[in-house]
Amino acid sequence: MVGPESKTELIYLIGMPGCGKSTLGRQLARKMQLDFVDLDERIERKAQKNIPDIFSEKGENFFRELEKQAVIESSKLKNSVIATGGGAACFFNNIDVMNSVGTTVYIKVSAKELFRRLYSLEQKNRPLLAGKSDEELFIELTEKLTHRNQFYEQSDIVLANDNLQVDELLNALR
Repeated sequence: MVGPESKTELIYLIGMPGCGKSTLGRQLARKMQLDFVDLDERIERKAQKNIPDIFSEKGENFFRELEKQAVIESSKLKNSVIATGGGAACFFNNIDVMNSVGTTVYIKVSAKELFRRLYSLEQKNRPLLAGKSDEELFIELTEKLTHRNQFYEQSDIVLANDNLQVDELLNALR
């Protein structure tokens, strides 16, 4: 059983950028009385740069190494809900690390809904999506989702819902 009474509980939320990992993660942590950790925020603090700057100055490979270290460090935490970056589960053996120490939850959102959410955000905050036309963005999202699904689907729990609410997430963990 997942819950605050479990002294070493780790819940990893994985999925595409824009699926709601951070928003739902904060809400879930509050309801379960667990700590909330955003891996992207940890990476930014450690690097003393925001993620778009890391990508532009050092490249994706450098960022993925930082992300790998953040996943390893997170595996030593206790009583936490961890929102991962969109690609965290898809590189190195990160999904295996997360599955070995915690409960992984894939928040599966359709490409159409991801497009709607990402398009409404400032694309400069999503380094892999910046500067793309609507059509390019949708094609990119669809291709990325198709590629990443093989990793995401290795999660303990898969919740396919374009409008997932925290109570539904909480019920799936019980």
